Amino acid sequence: MIRLILLLLALIISPVIAQTPAPDPERIERTPEDVAAIRLLDAELPRISFREDVSHFEIPLTIKVGLTPHIHCSDWLNAGRPVTEVIEMDFKEYVKNVLPNEWVSTWHPEALKAGAMAVKSFAWWRITLIDPRPMGADVVNNTCDQVFRPNSRKATTDAAVDATWHYRMSRAHRIVEIHYLSTDEYCAQLFPTLLCMGQWGTQYKALEGWTWETITHFYYPQMDISVTNTIPPNTQIVANSHFQNADFWQIAGSIRGYGVVNGIYQFHRRLNATTAASLYQDLNYRVPQASTLSVNLLIGNSSALPKTISLHVRNPSTWTGAISCVFSLPPNVPLQPYTMWAVTPTSWTGLRFEIIGESADGVPNYLIDRVRLSYIPTGKPADQANCLFPAPGAPTILTPLANSIQGKPTVIDLAPGGSNLRPNYNPAYQVQVSASADFATVVYDNGSALAITPQITFIPPADGLYYVRARQFDGIDRYSAWSASVPFKVVILPGTPVLIGPIGPIDTVTTFTWQASSDTMRYIVTVVNLNGELVGRAVLLAADCPTTTCSVTIPTFVPAAGVSYNWQVTARNANGRTKSPRSTFTYVTP
Repeated sequence: MIRLILLLLALIISPVIAQTPAPDPERIERTPEDVAAIRLLDAELPRISFREDVSHFEIPLTIKVGLTPHIHCSDWLNAGRPVTEVIEMDFKEYVKNVLPNEWVSTWHPEALKAGAMAVKSFAWWRITLIDPRPMGADVVNNTCDQVFRPNSRKATTDAAVDATWHYRMSRAHRIVEIHYLSTDEYCAQLFPTLLCMGQWGTQYKALEGWTWETITHFYYPQMDISVTNTIPPNTQIVANSHFQNADFWQIAGSIRGYGVVNGIYQFHRRLNATTAASLYQDLNYRVPQASTLSVNLLIGNSSALPKTISLHVRNPSTWTGAISCVFSLPPNVPLQPYTMWAVTPTSWTGLRFEIIGESADGVPNYLIDRVRLSYIPTGKPADQANCLFPAPGAPTILTPLANSIQGKPTVIDLAPGGSNLRPNYNPAYQVQVSASADFATVVYDNGSALAITPQITFIPPADGLYYVRARQFDGIDRYSAWSASVPFKVVILPGTPVLIGPIGPIDTVTTFTWQASSDTMRYIVTVVNLNGELVGRAVLLAADCPTTTCSVTIPTFVPAAGVSYNWQVTARNANGRTKSPRSTFTYVTP
């Protein structure tokens, strides 16, 4: 019976024992006096991060620790806040020598991981502040901040730090203020409006099966736990690029009004404002030096006044920029595509993309949609500028028809593409003809003298299969994309011979003369009487024409006096023949 009673008692009290681990004599508890001191110091602290040289994406490498002669915050505050030395040390080493002094090193591994995130995040937030502690220290080594003891690392707490080191905790891509105290009750008393983690609460929840992520989210709700990854190639990284709503974008500056209508972000600047209307988004990606970034978006202006928009890609920690583009928007223009190319001058630990409305006219509206930002490992195309206004529409090839047979010359007719609505728009056309589908070799290109009308004459150099494509120039600095290429076949017939003589009355017949025709291999001269009967014929190779005039005699032809004759020259090549018009002559006796 006694053994049964003891067993029942053990079952009853075991949950209590499990939730009250034995205290660690090395862990420093904050006293009620410490709580009062922390409350006093907290009231002095601005709630905004000021330093611009601290990344909110890349975990800091070092931290400045102020060494003090007091372990308790109240004692340090009463002594006048003395700092004997400030050491700058490895940030991870610092965290590993704080965690076993703030969390019990024998606690559940998930509780220690949640603690590791809290210790790291608190210190990181302190680093973002300008001189939060005397002598330029980021933190002090006592309970006013976190208890730091050199060489106090434990294997269990080291493992918790290592397991969570690559994670960071942020809100809206920023490292924000968090705290922790021994119990949830202390948190409610000291920081009722701030984010605060109960240390013993992490152990209780871990023993109940909670993971460090769920514990962390419980105490720090609406926080993102993420890793700073290297920017992926050829991948859209902007969130909410189609503006289905206004989420993910920060709004700053002198914005008079904004909203999302049909997926388009519409906003305008306050009249006579001193700062521009601005949208920006911080992106959680590490960008190596000399990375080519491509920004593409649709911008429009629905007001009756011209507007100006500038685009900026920056390092969010230092606000340094790779490049900026300024675009002037004519009045009443719909959404059109704009492009900016940027190359990062240094390695960046995050990206900030800004769209800034510069025109202080107080009139709606800038239209913005389909924002895209990508890393392009192949680099910027050689023929593109850094800041690209909208391109005109590509023309359409009307003739020649696809797979049609054309002669010499070939007439190319275009249907003009649309205007890009820029002031001084004046379209012109570039046409290329190639014997290869990839246009690796071009046999015709009017790029040095663009056509001002959408009709171009092309003289094929030889028979064969050709491809034609065209693009439209806006008269300022932008070309359209190339049109779809059209294949066509060229079959070159001989040019038409032009007869010189004999023509009309003649008193002697010695030679038949005509102008040489192009693309001819040989000529055939035929003479017929008025009954259509052949009375003379001669053949001459084109190579035997000494000049641009060809002549041949017909020894077998003897004209009769007073009789009229018709003669004609046929030019032939491998593709066929072309006949001259007939000419008439009459032999008159001298």
